[in-house]
Amino acid sequence: MSEVTAARMTREQAVSEPAGMPSAGRALLRVFERLRHGRLELITPAGERMVFGGDPGPEARLHLRDWAAAAAILRTGDIGLGESYIDGSCDIDRPAELLGLAVLNASQIERAFYGQWAPVLWQRLRHLLRANTRAGS
Repeated sequence: MSEVTAARMTREQAVSEPAGMPSAGRALLRVFERLRHGRLELITPAGERMVFGGDPGPEARLHLRDWAAAAAILRTGDIGLGESYIDGSCDIDRPAELLGLAVLNASQIERAFYGQWAPVLWQRLRHLLRANTRAGS
């Protein structure tokens, strides 16, 4: 399968991820499946191309060179994306377009992260374990 248009696929079809994809990769694909505005082309570390989105809007390409980038993006969002870009774990073609894509799809992305009990619990635990001291700040 050389290109997958996720916005037009059923859930059963979307589950056919590349062999060896870690859970963070599968979770990131589920987030990208929610994109409704614009177009995101994802290139996996194995070189597989997947296209997400629907309505006209910004178009961007995200090349994951390492699945660790998917985990970082899921863990800390835009900070994880930026850190992955800096350390070479991913490449972004047209960063401004990717930002526009994220802004237009903010409600879908937020629902993917905060609309389910597991991500909400994870974020709450991270907050509670963070020291709220002068040194921790």
